[in-house]
Amino acid sequence: MKMHSPGRVVIFFFLFLAKTGFGQDPQFSQFFANPVYLNPALAGTTDLSRVALNYRDQWPQRNGTYTTFSLSLDGFIRQMNGGLGIQMMHDRELDNVINTSTLSFAYSYHIKLGEFSFMAAGLQAGMVFKQLNTENLVFPGMINQ
Repeated sequence: MKMHSPGRVVIFFFLFLAKTGFGQDPQFSQFFANPVYLNPALAGTTDLSRVALNYRDQWPQRNGTYTTFSLSLDGFIRQMNGGLGIQMMHDRELDNVINTSTLSFAYSYHIKLGEFSFMAAGLQAGMVFKQLNTENLVFPGMINQ
């Protein structure tokens, strides 16, 4: 009987999770105005440094159900032949029931293809702090029938 290597089992496990995992990222209506959030390879793709500040308030008539703030800074560094970026984001969902804060760093490497063209590859690493506030929730056991 042939044994499978642990590496194959781990790869299969992650591939299986990728197909069944679900998630919800904040959606910006003008996604192109937040390039580092859109793709870390876009860090440093302009000649000058860039600051992007975004605010999203989905369904404001329902008292701030989904509110997102995002700040990103990025710039090109000639010595590295690429760009560096930092992004901070705070997302409030369901009237502060779910709060998510993220801090991430992006690095992009630029490969010159021609006189006026280049290709960029990017990496992003960050931290996520997620908080669940159940104080204002009503559960079935709390209702006196």
